[in-house]
Amino acid sequence: MQYNSLVLVAVDLQAKLVVLFSSSIWTPL
Repeated sequence: MQYNSLVLVAVDLQAKLVVLFSSSIWTPL
């Protein structure tokens, strides 16, 4: 259970980072 929730948190964090990164790429000021 603990490991599963940790994986979910890691995946969620990675998805947020990817969205942030791609959005910063697609909007060069």
